[in-house]
Amino acid sequence: MQKTKKISEKLQNVLLASGAVLVLLLILSVKFDFYYDLNDDVVMKNILSGAYTGAPEGHNIQMLYPLSFLLSLCYRVFPAAPCYGVFLCICQFGAIGMILYRILKGQKSLGKKVLMAVTVSVLLFTFLLYYLVFIQYTVTSSLLVAAAVIWFGTSTMGEDERDKKKFLKDNMVTLFLLLLAYCMRSEMLLFLFPLFGVLGLVKWLSEDKIFAPDGVWKYYVSLLGIFTLGLIICAGINRIAYGSADWQEFMRFFDARTEIYDFYQYPDYEGNEAFYQEVGLDDTEVNLLGNYNFNLDDEIDADTLEQIADYQLEQMGGNALFLIPFPEGLWIYRHSLINPANHPYDLFILVGYGSLLVVGLISRKVRYILQMLLIFVVRSTLWMYIILRNRTPERITIGLYLAEFLVLLMLLWSAIREVKPENYYGKGMRSLIPCIPSSAVICVAAIALFSLPGIWNNVSWQYTDREDINGNWKSMQAYCSDHEDDYYILDVMSTVAYSEKMFRDVDNTLQNYDICGGWTGKSPICYQKMEQFGMADTFGSLAGSNGENDSSKVYFIAETGMDMDWLTAFYTQKGLERDTIMVDSITNNGNTAFEVYQLEAVQR
Repeated sequence: MQKTKKISEKLQNVLLASGAVLVLLLILSVKFDFYYDLNDDVVMKNILSGAYTGAPEGHNIQMLYPLSFLLSLCYRVFPAAPCYGVFLCICQFGAIGMILYRILKGQKSLGKKVLMAVTVSVLLFTFLLYYLVFIQYTVTSSLLVAAAVIWFGTSTMGEDERDKKKFLKDNMVTLFLLLLAYCMRSEMLLFLFPLFGVLGLVKWLSEDKIFAPDGVWKYYVSLLGIFTLGLIICAGINRIAYGSADWQEFMRFFDARTEIYDFYQYPDYEGNEAFYQEVGLDDTEVNLLGNYNFNLDDEIDADTLEQIADYQLEQMGGNALFLIPFPEGLWIYRHSLINPANHPYDLFILVGYGSLLVVGLISRKVRYILQMLLIFVVRSTLWMYIILRNRTPERITIGLYLAEFLVLLMLLWSAIREVKPENYYGKGMRSLIPCIPSSAVICVAAIALFSLPGIWNNVSWQYTDREDINGNWKSMQAYCSDHEDDYYILDVMSTVAYSEKMFRDVDNTLQNYDICGGWTGKSPICYQKMEQFGMADTFGSLAGSNGENDSSKVYFIAETGMDMDWLTAFYTQKGLERDTIMVDSITNNGNTAFEVYQLEAVQR
């Protein structure tokens, strides 16, 4: 009878969680198409699917190899399918479903389960609406960590050995989610893991006999050990996959490029002429750093970028952590705690801290106050880290907000269970403890409902705007497809605003175009792509000096109105007299979106 009841409750939870996710999917599908948020995900999709090199490739650079290899295998089995888009959606909506399922386990009655399913769905919908439409793998990784927080936080350890082993087995799901997040975006998992670590520490310290020989410590240590082993295995496989000399040299280039563009920036040529002459770059080559078209110049290599990064860091004071002064960073952090620009995320966090504080004060248990302070110290450290590094894009901060809120939720849930609210009825202020969870739920629901219309309107506006902008990109793709015997090199800054839909107009065939830089620039797969079209390098192919190439077959595409004197000046400085001639234009709805250029030798 008891077993049948448990199965019935489990089925209720599964159906309610699945139903809530399907409702979210239905609402989004009716109103929107799913987009890759950034062209980073588009390029990753192209590499995995074979659209970049002509065959599915596991070296997609941004993800760890074990995961990207498996995704490339999916494309080998289903070459025309949107496998990467399906995978990201499964991860995102699957994580939401898992969060709902585990939270519903703590509710006794069906009515409370339904109410909680609606509340949590609205909360997550408000929290993540933009990134449920415009999907980005960094946020997806954060959402997997969030699901791991809830799964681990709601796992319980019973009295006997059988229950303890069940706890260990149950948390294999937690480890899977964390390792998947690590393989998807290792930096994001490592960044958010201290918050997860706080939850693990508090949960362990709340157990009985934590240091006894037969205590629970060995189960927590086992989880940590398995997780660490998993990290080592995944990182080891990735290291082996990128272990060749070509890939190692590119990784040096990639890391230095990231330091320059994401953190330090590069020094202007004017005023730093002596330095640039020392590293062998002239003003036209430095200009390539500014417009990201560094594929044109073989002299911009890993050694050069490392020297530039070191020089710029020295000019900034030599401290790689404090890229902005600590007092300024502290001021920024203090003003970000409650800021309309961060609504409603900071308000959700405030409710979490406030609820835990009230439980601690009313129950007169200091450890809940200490838990709250510990999580605040950890979150402040993480925030100060990204602020001082001058790297706070929303795709990072949204994951930080979500993980922090869910950790606070789990600490509150644990505290309420431990103080047993039913024991406090009729005991003065402590009789308020049973009201705290309901009050927190009402506050969070009110904030979400109040904020949702504005967030919905903003996402709708951005969706419409993206539809208009991407019309130019689709016209460019159609143009290249119509001229399949030619090859097109794209100006990097002319492509940054464009992305693609996940499930419409899917084309995984080899593309006869590539950007003239970006994070794939100068990688082994970049050269592999050029080899598919008989090109030895970008510089010679565009100039028609590659020997094997017909110069009329390689073109340069830039957005309309761009001054192309920089390209002519660069080739002149390299000793090749070339004129940049516009030979065609690409239109969208009657307006010129891009211009197609060819380099022609100057006739003397």
